Amino acid sequence: MKTLLTAILLVSALLTGCGDGFPGQEMSLGTEDKTRPYAVTVEPPEVAPGDTVTVRLRYQAARPSDVVSTWRVALDYATGPYEADEIERRLVPLPDVAPPVVDQFGFMTQVFQYAVPDSVPLWSTAIADVITDPSMLYILDLLEPDGVGEPPHKTEVDAWLRGLTPDDLAAMNPLERTATQRLADLFSCSIRFRVTLDANTSVDVTRNLTVRYSSRLGSDNVNVNAEITRFEIGVIPAPDVDISDLEEWEDRIVWYAFDGTSENGLPEARVPNEPGNTYLVSVRQDPQLYTSPFELDQTLEEQGDYRWYFLRLDAPESGHDLYVDEEGEPTEMFMLDEDVRMLLPGGDSNFRLLSVVYDKRPEWIQYAAVPGATVTVGEVVFEAP
Repeated sequence: MKTLLTAILLVSALLTGCGDGFPGQEMSLGTEDKTRPYAVTVEPPEVAPGDTVTVRLRYQAARPSDVVSTWRVALDYATGPYEADEIERRLVPLPDVAPPVVDQFGFMTQVFQYAVPDSVPLWSTAIADVITDPSMLYILDLLEPDGVGEPPHKTEVDAWLRGLTPDDLAAMNPLERTATQRLADLFSCSIRFRVTLDANTSVDVTRNLTVRYSSRLGSDNVNVNAEITRFEIGVIPAPDVDISDLEEWEDRIVWYAFDGTSENGLPEARVPNEPGNTYLVSVRQDPQLYTSPFELDQTLEEQGDYRWYFLRLDAPESGHDLYVDEEGEPTEMFMLDEDVRMLLPGGDSNFRLLSVVYDKRPEWIQYAAVPGATVTVGEVVFEAP
């Protein structure tokens, strides 16, 4: 129950909005006078102390020139003693972030690079000063690393992991090498980026970053942002087909890839809009394999968590609900998955579709592991016959 609560809290923290002007579950962009952030991505999604990441904020605004963004980073982020109260300490402003780039439809992208301080693990209250985690204690007892006392202090563990070289790892036997990499995986914390967007209302958006030595020590648990292997429009030659029945129609679905280029420079698909068909959009990721933090020999596959957005380019104020449930009725964000049914307007229409895929590793939540995030964008033209 404790782990489940933590997972829910951290997943919801990936994209958090505050203020009356931010209904976080709306999928339709551009229909009202609102500023709508839809993703903050960090590349790579986890780093070692001292490494540099690229942070990218994406949002859509009714009046882009009115939006003022203010960034800061919490170098000590934790969820509190009951894993429910989020705590941000060591707050550092980021005043030199370049202004966003905007297109004609109000889609804004703001990008900057950030070097993670070396001392983050030492500052983080997510790692106890004296190590008490049973898994870490077991590995430390197995390795007996030089300079780490009994009981082990995190400054000693940090210094040992920081000082390891490729030659040190090569000199270890396979068990010692694996145990060292697992210790690096478990000795983990996160920092939190926060941006406040001020326009007619104030919106706060946050994104966490995993900080641990895994990438430097060659761990196979290093997380990367999801690799998208498929982003296509499917047409089923029958009305009102349930998404749950797609396997029965697998041989009869006609797929339209985003293999063209729209006038806005984005990938484009052109799809005939014919009565009597069922339309869907699909996204697929290539899930990574990872090791359980509790069983060294247990290999698991990442899960996916999906967010979908759209803007009708030819009629932004139409209010048309593109994404629908299996009954063809307007739906909610939390109901959407990797396959989403669409209800097309009559005649010709043009939509920008946005998919945000988060890769989840629920077992690692308690070790501050943050899901990666990948944004995929395309424009589709539905053409009347």
